[in-house]
Amino acid sequence: MRKMRVLSKKDKSYFRAAQAVSTLSDFKRVNVGAVLVYKHRIISSSCNSQRTHPLQQKLNKERFEEETPAKLHAEVSCLIPLLGNKDIKWRDCELYVYREYKRGGLAMSRPCPSCQKLIKELGIKTVHYTTNGGYATEEFEI
Repeated sequence: MRKMRVLSKKDKSYFRAAQAVSTLSDFKRVNVGAVLVYKHRIISSSCNSQRTHPLQQKLNKERFEEETPAKLHAEVSCLIPLLGNKDIKWRDCELYVYREYKRGGLAMSRPCPSCQKLIKELGIKTVHYTTNGGYATEEFEI
């Protein structure tokens, strides 16, 4: 279920971190940043990238029938370094995804079906993201 909300001080700080990492993106059109929070600490962060990755290619099959370039989405890039980590209780993690328009203003950054598949497979329930002009939180059913 998706709900619009007013941000807490803690949420604002995590979105600022995601915004900062989004500036590292090498995409010309869209810059997206993601941070993963566990036990009130950021444990991973990344941005979308022109780089490719086999996992992204596999996940893209959720969205496209034909073979597509597997350019890394911020969410997948953020989660890849932690895959296989047995010390993380994924259901206690929260993912923050940030995107803004080149001319300023918040833009929709809801994870695509490919990213949602990985998020749900890991067991992450709570995802916060920017919308066109605001913020939303979504609780995924695991």
